[in-house]
Amino acid sequence: MTEFDELKQEYASGKLDHIKRDLEGFIKKHDIEIKRFVQKLNSKMHHKISTDQGLRWYLIFSQTINTTSESKDQLEEIKREIWYRCEEGVKKPVDEIAKDWIAKHAAGWRDHRILQTIYAYTQESEKYLALLK
Repeated sequence: MTEFDELKQEYASGKLDHIKRDLEGFIKKHDIEIKRFVQKLNSKMHHKISTDQGLRWYLIFSQTINTTSESKDQLEEIKREIWYRCEEGVKKPVDEIAKDWIAKHAAGWRDHRILQTIYAYTQESEKYLALLK
């Protein structure tokens, strides 16, 4: 199964609903900054980009739409890793397992979260764009 297939499945099953809620709140909270960002991009580019394209770029550059929620989700992943390692009989301190996870997986986890966010946005872009009007 490809990462795109996984995203489609997560979305269809409701696993991205919390991201959809966070996305709505983020766009409402940052509407002025988003509009300025799109204007700034358009002033620097040879061709105009749409608000839709600009919003996608804003989401990517922002890296996060809800720091608290994303931190909690990432912590849950670390806890799962600790549990798996303990079940496998790994004799390592919990903080070392957590540090290992962070070193090996944190960047990829954040990249995947951005993909989830962009995917969720794309599925209902008209709804989210309407929040900027």
